Amino acid sequence: AIKRPESEMARLTHNDYLEQASDSGFPAAALYLGLMAVGLSRAWRVARKDQVDFAVWLGLLGWALQSLIEFSLYIPALAWPAFALLGWLWGRQQNEAQPVPESAPDPLKPLDKRRSPA
Repeated sequence: AIKRPESEMARLTHNDYLEQASDSGFPAAALYLGLMAVGLSRAWRVARKDQVDFAVWLGLLGWALQSLIEFSLYIPALAWPAFALLGWLWGRQQNEAQPVPESAPDPLKPLDKRRSPA
């Protein structure tokens, strides 16, 4: 009743997932849905170990669920930080997967005690 039928906001679906399907087709909608599902499930592995990571993951889950009734992908100030935080959680998972070698020398210890500076 407020917007005219030909205005852009009246023509958009109020759902990111349906909007992707209507704008880009079914393959793009499936890829986007897969990105969100796999991204959140992989990020959960990191998020359950740390409170800050869990808070970020919980915010991303809320954003993904809110996308069922809102189209936040069209607002870059909402979409870009969400994808950046999702990438940050993925990067933290990669860093945890690479173990630090036990034989790495301690840079603060002198190599030879006899030659240590006096």
